[in-house]
Amino acid sequence: MGKSVKEKYIQLNMLSWRDWIGTQSIDILGVQEWNRYFDKDSTFHSETELLKPFYNNAYFGDEHTWIYNGIATNYRLTNIRQKYWVGDYYALMGDLKIGDKTVTVISTHIPWQKDWHAPALDLVTWVRLLTY
Repeated sequence: MGKSVKEKYIQLNMLSWRDWIGTQSIDILGVQEWNRYFDKDSTFHSETELLKPFYNNAYFGDEHTWIYNGIATNYRLTNIRQKYWVGDYYALMGDLKIGDKTVTVISTHIPWQKDWHAPALDLVTWVRLLTY
């Protein structure tokens, strides 16, 4: 496949994702296993191409080979932080103030490795500790 044909294919694929994101009209979009670039040649910056058309704010955690979590929203999140579960798996969190309440927004990915499920599911127990 020639470079221009490949680039056109990548652009069409990217536009399909952009269309899907726009059609959903999601106020807060959590992304997991995100890639900084949409293509392996690093031509198309994913955040710029897919999120910026719809969201004013994008927050990302540590970038690992397979795990790169983020939150895209038009709301302003504060107190952005991460909690590691096991290996490279973590939760990215940010606080959203609504009136006199604070809501913690979480983007995480549960590992596919069977031995890592239990430590990652400690998220449920940990979230119960969040009180505002």
